Amino acid sequence: MEEATPNPVKTIFVRYKLLFIIYGVAILFALWEVFGVPSENSQMMKGPKDHLMANVDEEGSYYDFQRTKFEGRPEADYLEGMSELRKYKAASEQINALRTEGKQAEATALIEGARGHLEKAREHFESAIERGVVSNEDLLGYHCYTLKLLNVPDEEYQVSLQRFRKNFPLMQLPVELQGQPGTQSPNPNMATRAYE
Repeated sequence: MEEATPNPVKTIFVRYKLLFIIYGVAILFALWEVFGVPSENSQMMKGPKDHLMANVDEEGSYYDFQRTKFEGRPEADYLEGMSELRKYKAASEQINALRTEGKQAEATALIEGARGHLEKAREHFESAIERGVVSNEDLLGYHCYTLKLLNVPDEEYQVSLQRFRKNFPLMQLPVELQGQPGTQSPNPNMATRAYE
């Protein structure tokens, strides 16, 4: 009786199975590195970093979804603060548009409402910090930024900056957090500015 000759391809795969798995995983990692991770020059990577407020997204999207997910936890305060900051951003853009059109009276009428959103954002951020959320660099960064926009006394602003630096010693401060509170505000009574 004649013996069946083994299939050489099958024999190679069986014998070197582990080697093929290792090479396959290595190729997948290489492909991910080349095609999956956006480079620092891509729009995806550099877009949100242009300005701190670029991360404050539109109504009804990421933060609203997350807020229901974290309801009752300290993180929900951070997300509520982001929602108020988003409302401030919208009001601020409206104020700047009115000023551009020369409608100073209408712009001035909106300033108090915009400031109210900043105050609420500050309360939510501080509540989250008091409840122990100090490992979130966005929370601490936006808290500092909110204090700066509110033109708080320098001592209070410096305390928040020190907290940020203590928890994230290797992170460079965003440009908006460098300098004194209110230095970027065209109006000493209320920090409103363009976010282009």
